[in-house]
Amino acid sequence: MSATQAGPLPVALPKDTPRRLTAALLLVLAAGAAMFAFAVTRDPARTWRAYLVSLLFFTGISICGVVWSAVTRLSNGRFAGPVVRIMEGLGAFQPLGFALLAVYLVFGAPHVYPWIHEVYAPAPGWLNLQSVTIRQLVLMFLLVLLNLHFMRLSLRPDLAALQDRVPAKLRGLYRGGAAGFGGTPAEVERLRRTLMRMSPMVILGFVGVWTVLVIDLVMSMDPEWVSTLFPAIGFIGQFLGAICVTAVVTVVVRRKWDLEETITPHTLHSVGLLVFALCTFWASMHWAEYLTIWYGKLPEETHWMQTRLAGHSPWLPWSLACVALVWLLPFVLMMTRAAKANPKSLTFFSVMMLAGLWLERLIFVAPTVSPNAVTFGLVEVLVGAGFLALFTLSYLWFVARFPVLPVVDPYGGGPAAH
Repeated sequence: MSATQAGPLPVALPKDTPRRLTAALLLVLAAGAAMFAFAVTRDPARTWRAYLVSLLFFTGISICGVVWSAVTRLSNGRFAGPVVRIMEGLGAFQPLGFALLAVYLVFGAPHVYPWIHEVYAPAPGWLNLQSVTIRQLVLMFLLVLLNLHFMRLSLRPDLAALQDRVPAKLRGLYRGGAAGFGGTPAEVERLRRTLMRMSPMVILGFVGVWTVLVIDLVMSMDPEWVSTLFPAIGFIGQFLGAICVTAVVTVVVRRKWDLEETITPHTLHSVGLLVFALCTFWASMHWAEYLTIWYGKLPEETHWMQTRLAGHSPWLPWSLACVALVWLLPFVLMMTRAAKANPKSLTFFSVMMLAGLWLERLIFVAPTVSPNAVTFGLVEVLVGAGFLALFTLSYLWFVARFPVLPVVDPYGGGPAAH
């Protein structure tokens, strides 16, 4: 049956957002906003640092959802066919992430960075508030624009196929999104090739923009510390976080809409393999950073590690917990095929790794300005929960308007297998 013929496609149609879930998320968002408003008047530096931790975490995951879609297209990763829309749906948070970044740069940055109120001598043209703000907003705007255009083109075949079958309130959106696109095999193939050509731009755009963002917003908190590998550690962590979120959402969607025949154990195993491989790659990147600094023993490099890993540092248990959550436990317990393909174990380990990756962002930011005391409490938890609620609401907004599974095969060959 072709995508445009009559027939039931219930899992491909937009889904109504449960009202109770929406209300609960709005309540969490309000609690996070209230805590932020309360704390920012009493300890603005700590509050804005907590804001930055979750901003980096959720914005990076949102961008990397689209990057993962580009990666699977470029590599012809057909296993991702049932989950490609789940990946792209993470990108719905990107406009909010850009707006929240602008808020941070305008209102929060003056409370966080030591070079704000004076010109940093080694790089006066690079490290000043005006330069950083303009650079970050321009680069992020261009990246978000590119990713949203990629998402729009990716959705066009499905919008054309479903425009007469969605609820009446969405038909204008579907017709507008598929304007000038008839959905013929030749058009679908041309669009597939266009997306293939755009995929390297999406991937390299993320790598370039996130590298500059990590240098400007994280490394510059300690302007004397320099590392060429640290930006790569930053974007690899976001890449891993996006595939972990994809794994969790895939399991939820699979169970909620009885998609065991579409999202098979083979699909879960393929996603689990990516989670397992990337957690190991994440660990190897951190080890390479540590080994290089340990071997060199240069004072301008070692102080950053000593703050987080020295025996007397209060941050040492937190750093070890981060390594255990993101790599050690998943590496030991996810070796078997059964662990990767089992929905419960895949969800458990993915959530564990996401908690560790959020903790990693905290360890990147907080010890630089608080080396002798761990700053972790209700401020960090509730601000992070507020970001989580906003991220989830943006994803539910996507699911309520666009298909959760592809109707037309995103890798060519006609209708999707389901």
